[in-house]
Amino acid sequence: MKYNILILTLFLSSFADAQPNREKLALMDEEAFNMSFNFQLQGSPNFTVTFIRKDKIDYIQITDINDCHANNLNRDTPISDLYIYEQFLNYLQDLNITTYQPSSGNANNEATLNVQASLSISRTWTINAFMFQHHPDNTGEEAQILTFVSDILTDNAVDDCSRDLAKKLAIHIKGE
Repeated sequence: MKYNILILTLFLSSFADAQPNREKLALMDEEAFNMSFNFQLQGSPNFTVTFIRKDKIDYIQITDINDCHANNLNRDTPISDLYIYEQFLNYLQDLNITTYQPSSGNANNEATLNVQASLSISRTWTINAFMFQHHPDNTGEEAQILTFVSDILTDNAVDDCSRDLAKKLAIHIKGE
């Protein structure tokens, strides 16, 4: 009897260790999420870049009401170049993006870019939203996030409109 209890305990403990911690699942492994970045560029119309994962397939959605994407408000373009995108997801996981708040102050008179970001993971009912201002001289986590978004947008541009927005965003992020 003593050996049966020991065997049962070992079996159950090994089974419990094999289960993933569903709360700490990496963003890269989520089946679905929605991450949105609204950019208010100085002297330009606002636009939004949204990364959407549906059934483990990643898409980019660009909403630019005042420009050439106005007729395609809900067009999801599959992300074809995943190299930078996967680095971005790993970086966001390292930042703990589900609870992330910018470390830099939001009052920057020299900022050329205002960013509103949000993340939604329906599996865990996780929502996080934050905003920050950016100037090309800024460094740190927010600048790294913006660089990733700009590079992903550049690498996955499928039309002239997307390429123009990627260039415009790069100018405001890097000061090019």
